[in-house]
Amino acid sequence: MQWHRSSLPTRRDGVIAIHRRGAATIEFAICAAAFFALLIGILQIAIVFFVQESVQTAAETVARKVLTGQIPAGTTQEQFRTQSCGYLPAFLKCSNLYVDMRKVTDLGDAGTVSGGIRFDSSGRLENTTRFEPAGSGDLVVLRLLYRWPMGMLPLGLDLRNQGDSSRTIVGTMVFKSEPYA
Repeated sequence: MQWHRSSLPTRRDGVIAIHRRGAATIEFAICAAAFFALLIGILQIAIVFFVQESVQTAAETVARKVLTGQIPAGTTQEQFRTQSCGYLPAFLKCSNLYVDMRKVTDLGDAGTVSGGIRFDSSGRLENTTRFEPAGSGDLVVLRLLYRWPMGMLPLGLDLRNQGDSSRTIVGTMVFKSEPYA
């Protein structure tokens, strides 16, 4: 292979001139990993916010049905969950949705409602939700809990809040049902 004099570094005032071709490619390669990790993290957070809004919108829609007495007496928790699933976007699985509806005696009790879904020390799912159908004039706390599966994100960002690599997303509505007959 022959070298052309123009391709070799040349001496100019005692300093060797360096070619800059390919410098941008190398700089991008150095920054690309961080850039793509940040981009993936931003997209994952956006998806979590979208799922949160979807679950909250479903909770609002179902709460309106309870509020106006459109849920028939004798409806079971499973029937109510199935009906609630109809208001979720198609990409959310109904099997990951849990319903917790409780009557409270006063608004001060609404903030102390606990229970839901969690994992015990051996990793088994514990479902502690309750279903107390509302009647006319009842004060109700309705929560839709959705288990959103997710993995570890780049740069150590961890949005999981359950032991099975998932995040529980909650849509909550507190309301007093109308005096219907």
